[in-house]
Amino acid sequence: MNMHDLLIFTAIIITVIAAVLVFGIGPRNLPSWVKSKAGQGALASMALGVGVVLVVGAAVVAGVALAAALLPAAHAQVLHPLPQGPKAYTAKASWLDTRYGYFLNHAYVFAGVDYTRKVSPQCVAGSMQDRLTSNMGMGLNVWQSPSRKVWLDVQWTHHSCVIGVDRNSYDGFGLRATWFPWVR
Repeated sequence: MNMHDLLIFTAIIITVIAAVLVFGIGPRNLPSWVKSKAGQGALASMALGVGVVLVVGAAVVAGVALAAALLPAAHAQVLHPLPQGPKAYTAKASWLDTRYGYFLNHAYVFAGVDYTRKVSPQCVAGSMQDRLTSNMGMGLNVWQSPSRKVWLDVQWTHHSCVIGVDRNSYDGFGLRATWFPWVR
């Protein structure tokens, strides 16, 4: 794992949180909001959420890196084709054959803020900035197509109200399919 990238990711998250606080609450209202019970709860939730994503995400990335170092890398088969050996060996290793795609290519953590047109389903209506929803989580790529334009990932996501009062925060674990119709 590249620590430089982790620092860049953390800096982006902190910048987005600062922008949400300054523009979402306003510089004049920010000190009183920080002192309020809702503000302290939101700040604690932000710190906990970002901390969990960074710590667990870093652990997942490190675990996947260790597994990739111990297991033959599917993407390495591009440079080193499967050996033409006994059929039993080739059959056992056929999941590495890039004709079937690529497996366990990356792990990721993410954090974002969505602005909804109406009240966010995660926020209590009328609370401070009830249209902002946070989403953060982590994922692991399970498979990529041979063209690398279709991905299948397992992903954990947390949604909650960013700076308003939470109404319906939730965590979800699921599958995510992604298609890249255009890649440069």
